[in-house]
Amino acid sequence: MEPFSAPSYRHNRQRCKGNEMPCAHCGKGCVKPWKLAVRVVEGGARYATKDEVEGRVAVDEGGDMGCWPVGGGCAVKLENAGVYVFTQEETSQ
Repeated sequence: MEPFSAPSYRHNRQRCKGNEMPCAHCGKGCVKPWKLAVRVVEGGARYATKDEVEGRVAVDEGGDMGCWPVGGGCAVKLENAGVYVFTQEETSQ
């Protein structure tokens, strides 16, 4: 599963309000503070692994797109596909 790849991503992203950021998977708006997030790397080609998110494995800084929010439904889909989804508390450490 690749970031920003759901069929409705572009359509949903365009509907985001000014205080929302698009879900990294489906593009629906997520309001800060995000409850769930993923880290996108390699210029948007893939989601980071748990080791990359926690700093145990280096990430190429040139392609690191940082943390992006994900909605609850997408979080379940992504986790079932093996993507590391983390909570807001984990990102603030």
